[in-house]
Amino acid sequence: MDKKLIRIRFKDAVKEQQFEQDGYIVLKDFADAETVAKMLSIFHAHYEPPAEKMVCWNSAVNVDDTEKKHISSELLALLTPCLQRHIIAYREHFAYFLTKPAEKTATNLAIHRDASAVDESEHEYLIFWMPLVDITSDRGYLYFMPGSNKLFDYQLPIGVDWPYKYLNDDLQKYAVNLNLKAGDAAIFSGKTLHGSFANQSGEARPVVCCGLVNPATELLYYYYDRDRNNVDAYGVMPEFFLQGDFSDPADKYPLKMSFPYQPPRLTPRDVSDFYKKNWSLYKDKYGFLDRIKKKYLSFV
Repeated sequence: MDKKLIRIRFKDAVKEQQFEQDGYIVLKDFADAETVAKMLSIFHAHYEPPAEKMVCWNSAVNVDDTEKKHISSELLALLTPCLQRHIIAYREHFAYFLTKPAEKTATNLAIHRDASAVDESEHEYLIFWMPLVDITSDRGYLYFMPGSNKLFDYQLPIGVDWPYKYLNDDLQKYAVNLNLKAGDAAIFSGKTLHGSFANQSGEARPVVCCGLVNPATELLYYYYDRDRNNVDAYGVMPEFFLQGDFSDPADKYPLKMSFPYQPPRLTPRDVSDFYKKNWSLYKDKYGFLDRIKKKYLSFV
């Protein structure tokens, strides 16, 4: 039996079950049109199209510290009533805009997992993602690999490339696109593999994001020491991730754990074996049979 991690819980039992199975859920009509319009107004007040090409503009990174904190505060004031309708108890991390600029030459955001932010042996960090415009094929669908948080669960420090890029073509076969309208929301585990396609619309594609944890969960900063090939995880407050200084935090914060950085080697067969073990959960729901080569699923 899989260990129950400490995380936020959903009021809807069906959504809770879906999250346990897939590592993500979708909440249709999460925010009404008025709330979306207010968030769009905040976005346009702060967003300036980047002078240089970038995959995503991130208000937690690309504006100054005072402005990013102000944006987070404004967004959380609007998000909180909506979140409370769906979640039993939670503590938000911070809120920010994640925006694909209006560049028809933009690229895909390849499949990956997000950086670790909690002790993942005991806790689970969740991410909230809500578009402020309808996500169409030309704006670049968000996609997930269902159940992947159970397989790709090795801790990932901030600033380190995801170590499984060599599997991207194989993993893409398991991707499920989400058809989200403005105000719909996805909530997913930080370990769930996801990505998105290029924004080819010629208009900015703004999304509101925030991190969500159980009130009992401590946030950690996973610092990668390249010289030692070692990860040191430090206990931090939510504000740490908005201040932009990800240098060596030694002597600044309490050290919680330390370990060599040695992600296990995984192969396409390991992935197919995972779905073989859990085939009854995924085969009908996602139609993998139509998209995955038989050489990877010889058991079918």
